[in-house]
Amino acid sequence: MNGTKIGSGDKVLDWVAFIAALILFAKTADLLSYFSPAILSDILGFDVSLIYGSICAALVEGLALALHFNRRATLSSTAQVVKWILIAISGVCQVFDGFITTDSVAQMSDTMKAGLSYGVPLIPLLIMVMVFGIGQLPEVDVAQGSHKKPFIGLKGMWNHLINGGNGPAPAYQLPPQIDLELPPSASKSNNHKKDEVVNPTMGEER
Repeated sequence: MNGTKIGSGDKVLDWVAFIAALILFAKTADLLSYFSPAILSDILGFDVSLIYGSICAALVEGLALALHFNRRATLSSTAQVVKWILIAISGVCQVFDGFITTDSVAQMSDTMKAGLSYGVPLIPLLIMVMVFGIGQLPEVDVAQGSHKKPFIGLKGMWNHLINGGNGPAPAYQLPPQIDLELPPSASKSNNHKKDEVVNPTMGEER
């Protein structure tokens, strides 16, 4: 396994995933903006529905991208399941937003209406539960030239998309050497034994 690769390892495929996430982000944010808590607008004194929807959509698409570009997440089956659940949530949001923007909510089935009324507002909670469910991501062998950071960050993700599938391999650092220093009493004992080996008759002459 090459620890220097992130994402799919291919620049074109990773750009496709990144652009698709941006496209999905717009409709996901539009849908979630309808469920913005009214108390936030009352406290801040202005409509925060777009801000609320954008933040929630960033959690959905952003976390999916983070798990895609994270080396350690590829080793966690739970993280991969969470990534595909997030993609499914984003797909459901696209469908629900299409009904709302075309004023076709009345044509939705009772199950879809229940999902729109109760499921969509719980998306932030579902994300929190799934992140907690992932737990600690598995470590990757440092000798393979991989990072141990949980996420590469926006800067690292952008540099990866610009530079290509192979990220720079960090220099491998040797583990710190342990200085096994003997106590003074043990050192004197060893020196005395060395003298006896060099001059075995020294004790008899004395």
